[in-house]
Amino acid sequence: MLRMASKYLKDGGKLSHVDADHLAEGLFYSISECSEQTEHPETSIKVMNKLTYTRMEQQVNKFWDQHARVVGTVRSMIDVYNRRQLGVPKYELHVICGVNAHVDGPVYTAPFTGTYRYSHINFLATPSADAPPTLFFAEYSNDDGSSQDMGWCCPVAVPSPGTEQVRCLYCEYDGSRIVHPVQGGFHGRGRDFEKMWGGEELYSEWHTNDSIIKRGREAAYWVDYLEDDCIYNTYRLDDKRIGPKVVI
Repeated sequence: MLRMASKYLKDGGKLSHVDADHLAEGLFYSISECSEQTEHPETSIKVMNKLTYTRMEQQVNKFWDQHARVVGTVRSMIDVYNRRQLGVPKYELHVICGVNAHVDGPVYTAPFTGTYRYSHINFLATPSADAPPTLFFAEYSNDDGSSQDMGWCCPVAVPSPGTEQVRCLYCEYDGSRIVHPVQGGFHGRGRDFEKMWGGEELYSEWHTNDSIIKRGREAAYWVDYLEDDCIYNTYRLDDKRIGPKVVI
């Protein structure tokens, strides 16, 4: 169909109304046929034993719980940002790009129970005016009861290839590719790096230059299972492995 149109348009030719209608009709049916083939793709359902299925459910629930918490917090910070910016278009959340919930910690409140005080986030926000989305950075408190230190956000620019990126001790250690602001302070910048280079203990002996490099290599060469993979698949429990119910 397109070959016929290019033949007519060669050397400055023009399509007649009949040819144009014929071409449009042919393209319409081609697109309809393709959409019918892809409208109902076959979903591969993975069958798992009870232990693995339970773990997958926990990971999925954990992801969506964090997603709901992050989205609600980011929207609140955008509202605060909009109120402070007078005479400029108001922003609305478009999509969450990345989250590192392991900032400023771990602080051990009990044996083997460590908590992190802050999270770093990148998200795209769309202005109410007709303009492309803007990349934002946000830092917020992981303490749900901390109303005084909810957090803050600001627009950031994606570093150009070959330029030095703004460093964050905790995001580099976690392997998160969060874009941080050039101006302003956040946890994991400046003072925390100075403590690490000076040999001071930062919550954990793991926060060292060597450990950051090692974890970076692990993230780069890792080709096995990822926790986030569980939200993109469909699972069901293997009924054959469920034993008969015992009634006492």
